[in-house]
Amino acid sequence: MNRRAFTIIEVIVTAVLFVVILSILVVSLFTARNANFIYREKMYINEEMSIAMMRMVEELKEGSFIFLRDSSDNGLSDGEVYDHIKFRLPVISSSGDITSWSDWIEYIINNDNLIRRDSSGNEIMVRNLVFDKKAVSSDVGSAFEYIASENKLKISLVGSRVILNQLTVDAGIVSAVNLRN
Repeated sequence: MNRRAFTIIEVIVTAVLFVVILSILVVSLFTARNANFIYREKMYINEEMSIAMMRMVEELKEGSFIFLRDSSDNGLSDGEVYDHIKFRLPVISSSGDITSWSDWIEYIINNDNLIRRDSSGNEIMVRNLVFDKKAVSSDVGSAFEYIASENKLKISLVGSRVILNQLTVDAGIVSAVNLRN
């Protein structure tokens, strides 16, 4: 009778190969899981910022440049970056005429929220996002920037959020608003 048995070396080699293959599989699954979380979070952040951006653009289009101010109530300067602006909207009669102007509406980019403030209080438009603020026009970051030659307000929102206690997800969105005189 011919019996073939496994030697200890064959068993050890098989076990090592099994552990290596299993380790590669586990690492691949964790990498795919993290990539999926990052993708989903980036999409969620972009959606949050897009909704806020659309709302800001629509309101700013209705406003007038003469009422566009910085946080100190000064007019905006060409090429300057701001993290806080305020403006007023026209109050229109049933006949379509502007009868007056609303109370001040403010947009504030602070360290972890995008806030809309009016006479009824604060509304957080984007929350728990670390905004990278611009210091000068050439920086990448979040800001309101007035472009006098085009009578436009450029809005940049750039931020990050930490997920899974270790991964940082970055996202950004930019738009420009043609201002009315």
